[in-house]
Amino acid sequence: MPRPLRPTTDDARRLGAHLRRARIERGIRQEDLARCADVGTATLRRIESGGQDNPSLFVVVRLLDQLDLPTATLDTILRPGSRTDHETPQSADGP
Repeated sequence: MPRPLRPTTDDARRLGAHLRRARIERGIRQEDLARCADVGTATLRRIESGGQDNPSLFVVVRLLDQLDLPTATLDTILRPGSRTDHETPQSADGP
């Protein structure tokens, strides 16, 4: 059965976690990313926490752009059964 077009809470969590991780890896504060992407800081916090189930595509694209992430990242994050790096199980010996 085709996947519904409506984003799910799991989608929102995966997207938020991916954006947050990318922001932190780049050493960017939430306030700075929000300002550069022309997004409210509270909105960015909700997106990163997975608390905003349906952020605007334009907002997400601006965030991806500011983080130098390709828009194809969305396909990877939102693909059914996909896992982001932080969700991938690792052995006791490391990656």
